[in-house]
Amino acid sequence: MKRLWNRLPSFAALFSLTAGVFAAEDLTLYHKELAKADELPGIRAASTERFETLKQNIESSRQNFKTEKLPPLVRERMTKRFEICDRLIRTIQAQSQNPQMENVFHVMRALNDLEIFERYFKDELEHGKKVQALPAAKVFSVKDFGAKGDGITDDTAAVEAALAAIRKLGGAPAELLFPKGKYRFSKLMHAESTRNLLGNKPIPCADVKKENSNNHYYTKYVHFLLTDFDNLTVRGETPDTELIFAGQEHGILLAACNNVTLKDLTLRSGLPTHTQGMLEAVDMKNKTLTLRIDPGFPTPEDSCWKVVHDCTAQSYDDKGVLVKAGSDILVIKPWTYKKLGDRLYEMNYTAARYRQIPSGIRMAFPVRQDRQSMVQPKRCKFTTFDNITIVSAGASAFPTAESYVTSFINCKILPEKGRLMSSAADGSINADNFFGPYYRGCIFRNFGDDGINVFGYAGHLLEQKGKWIKADCHHFFGEYVAPGETLTLQKKFIVAIIDPNTGKIKGMARVVSVKSTPDNGLPVCEMELDGHLAENAIVTAKTLAPELSWIEYRKAVNEAAAKRRAQMQSGPPESKPDMIAFLHESGIGTVVTGCEFTNNRHNGITMQSSNVLIENTLLGDNSDFGILLTSYYRGLGGWREGGLPYNVVIRNNTLRNTFIALSLWYSIGQGKYAPVAALRDILFENNRCIGATRGIDFYNVNGFCMRRNVMEGLKFVRCDKSNNVYMENNLWDGEAFSPAHFLAVAKGEPVKCDFRTTDPKFAGRAPELNKLKLDHYRWSKTPDSLKLQMKSEGLGVDILKRPEGEKIHAAFTQTGFLCSGLPVGNYRVKVCVTADRDCSILLVSEIVKKKEFASKRISCKANVPQETELLLHVESGHAWQPMRLCSYYLAEAEAGTHFELTRPTVEHIEKK
Repeated sequence: MKRLWNRLPSFAALFSLTAGVFAAEDLTLYHKELAKADELPGIRAASTERFETLKQNIESSRQNFKTEKLPPLVRERMTKRFEICDRLIRTIQAQSQNPQMENVFHVMRALNDLEIFERYFKDELEHGKKVQALPAAKVFSVKDFGAKGDGITDDTAAVEAALAAIRKLGGAPAELLFPKGKYRFSKLMHAESTRNLLGNKPIPCADVKKENSNNHYYTKYVHFLLTDFDNLTVRGETPDTELIFAGQEHGILLAACNNVTLKDLTLRSGLPTHTQGMLEAVDMKNKTLTLRIDPGFPTPEDSCWKVVHDCTAQSYDDKGVLVKAGSDILVIKPWTYKKLGDRLYEMNYTAARYRQIPSGIRMAFPVRQDRQSMVQPKRCKFTTFDNITIVSAGASAFPTAESYVTSFINCKILPEKGRLMSSAADGSINADNFFGPYYRGCIFRNFGDDGINVFGYAGHLLEQKGKWIKADCHHFFGEYVAPGETLTLQKKFIVAIIDPNTGKIKGMARVVSVKSTPDNGLPVCEMELDGHLAENAIVTAKTLAPELSWIEYRKAVNEAAAKRRAQMQSGPPESKPDMIAFLHESGIGTVVTGCEFTNNRHNGITMQSSNVLIENTLLGDNSDFGILLTSYYRGLGGWREGGLPYNVVIRNNTLRNTFIALSLWYSIGQGKYAPVAALRDILFENNRCIGATRGIDFYNVNGFCMRRNVMEGLKFVRCDKSNNVYMENNLWDGEAFSPAHFLAVAKGEPVKCDFRTTDPKFAGRAPELNKLKLDHYRWSKTPDSLKLQMKSEGLGVDILKRPEGEKIHAAFTQTGFLCSGLPVGNYRVKVCVTADRDCSILLVSEIVKKKEFASKRISCKANVPQETELLLHVESGHAWQPMRLCSYYLAEAEAGTHFELTRPTVEHIEKK
């Protein structure tokens, strides 16, 4: 039996169906000056040749994968990623058939990602074969080097001594063993230099306490530093073997390591990571919270708050489940509070997301310290965290940066008994990784931000000279470039130039060489690009402010943005310089399988990468989105992280009790959503969504398929700026999912979706005609011309004003009933109208886009009910489209006229 995927239209067909939509609405992602029309055939031909070579190389790796003896984890990772890659290949094949520039350039971007998969499969195979051939590891117990493991003694020196002994092995397999106990790290480790991800030159290590260190590692002031190690396992004798980090710096930092595993350990911050207590009273007018703080947790006078600039509180019920209405409460310095009694404080807050904060709930305020991440690989290869438990962290528990193939297996972030929170920030944040992380069997609960966030940073364009651009970024593509040095890159990396004002891509090019040119301590580099650039359309900081230096311009824009944020204002639109996005560093190939991310403030998963698989995962009881696919290219003064997601499969997950179950959008600087369809080829299937304050949102999508999903207790769906949206065999509270569930219907906006029911199990029930959801509306050219009164059986209407010169067919004074549309068929619509004076009106039934189905002129006598009917035929092209079931055109009625309009009744009739 063929898979359902193969029974759906190909994506080539999807993209060809609305070829004219792009021209009409300009939802194209790629700038029109990227290439001339006569260049497109040549680009397509070159892409086809490149595609065939990549496919052959990947197939060669697949055959080796089938025959080689590999470690189980290597085989597991490759299996999932071959599936992602195969879907990417199908997407390229389908879209390469469409000659539009939009698809030609998207194929080019997809081929760049396919090249990354080609490299990954070769590297993973080589890694797996090497690991399989390694001899048994030599074991070094930290107690043999003087460690006490009593939770009180500082064991830092003993661990450093053990690492020094391991380093003498020169990369031969070693195991650093922590026997059962509690090991305290009070002093700090550091390194003066280390290796890089690519290249062989040693690079200096920067001072982490400096705000900007161009192209350097932050490897000073770390509690437990592992740098330049190969083939090392750090293991606890039992999973509750504990490492305690006493200060406010990073817990464990892995720098430039290869094939390092951390296993069977529990990690803890020795400093407070949050305070908590019972919320006894709320005064939302004066923005105060009266909190009785639990014993053992810091009070507002405690010195730990000095390092915290802002704090976002979250709340829990007596079962430890997040209470959304008591979460997302923002406090910004300076802290203001009043002591009312023993551990009882009245605390001021800056802003609250919800209008009513319930008292009597338990509330936590995270002591978020962004340099107190618990365990981080930075520029490492093939790092694995296996059965690591984190019970407290001042920032992200598991961050990764600029690394390659990082795996999290059966890891946990859990609050201890009696504590409301675990990590004060994200469960796992992944920035600028050369290949995406792999999560399997992880459980993250009660943390202060996203469950996981995968993205790549972007820089701002300072100047442009032809193919050379200068940007404020520290990206040197895995290699070290000394200040003033120009380096030709060993690997091929692709960048995109993006307009933060429109979201469009103005350039796609390979970086040939890079030069480090720091500007007053700020990270700045110059890049030589080879590719397609809309050179005449590129905007830089020098273009916008030629009289200002970069540091002056940056300071002015950031200060203005910070002022708007503090005042909770969006501010007027303003032009911003274009950005350079490092799409190859956005975590391509991320896999999340069999995990749980629950009871956190913000999102379960924020995915800003392409070629992703999310499956068999529980997400929910959080304050925002279950899953968010997005990019935040907001430009200078705003967030600048993303990856433009496409080829994303979300399947067999449960999303429960969220604000929004699934959301897709592309956020830019001059508005919430970009006016382009940037997110492509998204599949959401076999998921169960239970309870969401809003439901599902999707914007900026070109190619979105929802099939075989079950939605229960969701409010509605919203969509905009999207094309090629297919809904197949979905259930909504036991009925067939239809346009009736879209909020857009109430606004009279068309829903651009193709609804299908191909499996009888998912057919559900068609809406009963006598239970059609009808919304009233009014519209007039003259403000305040109509007054409406909703009644149990209909609508009362008073004409207050009447524009002069209106004709009977004018649409300037109208009211009536909206519905979400009807299935294919023939219908009789019956209504009754009563006017308090003689008049004529026009009765119309039509779809929202003014496609008239039926109309009839009605002559009313004063106070005499006038019954009438309209006969409708709904064709397949108009099925389920939002319509004005009964629209009353009131142009001929005088001011002062009162109408009583009955609720329309609809019955299905056989065609005669």
